[in-house]
Amino acid sequence: MTSIKYLILDNQENIILSTIEENKKDIICFIEEENKLINFQDHEYRVSKIFNGNVKVYAYTTDKKLIRSSRSFKTQLNIIINFIDNLKYFKVEVEKEVYRHVNILIHNLITINAHDMQEMFNFISQSDLSNNTKRAKKFIEEKIIENPTKASSVFLKLMKSNIETKTEFSVFSKLYEDNPILNYKNYNIHDVLLNIMYNFFSELTDKNVELDIKSSSSKAYFDYESIQVALFHMIDNTIKYIKNDTTLNIEFIDLINQVDIIFNMISLKVQDDEKEKIFIEGFSTKIAKKNGKAGKGIGMSRVKQILALNNGDISLSEGNKFNSIDTKYSNNIFKISLKKENCFI
Repeated sequence: MTSIKYLILDNQENIILSTIEENKKDIICFIEEENKLINFQDHEYRVSKIFNGNVKVYAYTTDKKLIRSSRSFKTQLNIIINFIDNLKYFKVEVEKEVYRHVNILIHNLITINAHDMQEMFNFISQSDLSNNTKRAKKFIEEKIIENPTKASSVFLKLMKSNIETKTEFSVFSKLYEDNPILNYKNYNIHDVLLNIMYNFFSELTDKNVELDIKSSSSKAYFDYESIQVALFHMIDNTIKYIKNDTTLNIEFIDLINQVDIIFNMISLKVQDDEKEKIFIEGFSTKIAKKNGKAGKGIGMSRVKQILALNNGDISLSEGNKFNSIDTKYSNNIFKISLKKENCFI
């Protein structure tokens, strides 16, 4: 790594790149010439201020060899300057990638909010509320008493949306922060799964899908918050693609080194050459596209990424509980593997 610290600005004074130490930012005010020795905070520095086309470069060093040799300092600084176009390109690309992730977060939160509003106004219309502003609470109470089944369904869906919103923020902090906070402990994986699953009961009922979860006392070693996010996306995708009027079987296999969670279902067919690709961001299967169920291909890629943070993994295989000649559905078996504490690396 170069011993020269520098600040590179574009022609509008926007920072392209800076390696200047926080406690030495004020040195910029003292850099007025190209390749000069100055004293700053009782230390000797060799500094330089250079205009190069559309960029401005401030640089300094405390390296004794570079302080003694203005030529060596200039040579190393020229190497940095010659690399500026590449730095500008990489900066733009990084900003695009950051914006892409932020845009996904914003889009998902807007979608969740739109669904919430739709659920609420399908139960109590905006016009009805507008016509009953003075007795809004009483009016809503009457609507709930009039149709408690519908009210409870809306309530459950809003609860799920709150969890979904939380998962969006959790994903963002866990996957895109430099040093995400991960608190690894032993947890009963059956209990953790049920804590997420109850948010989907109304959707299972809507699709007439029976849920068969085997009991288990198996414990794995993971970060609770992030695994909740992975399981949420796993279940969300499962319910989206599972065949109506079938059964979702979930069991736990306790092995020496890990605990496997098996999701066994009849759902949209995944071709053999797609079984690994479904965990790639942006990928949707041919059958999903054909049946208008292709999303943005984010859910399963997030499951894969979050499991990796926890030293876990996920894979897909095909079972034989369904007619193999069916062109739309197949017996899909997802296996989530989580390590035990003594095997966590």
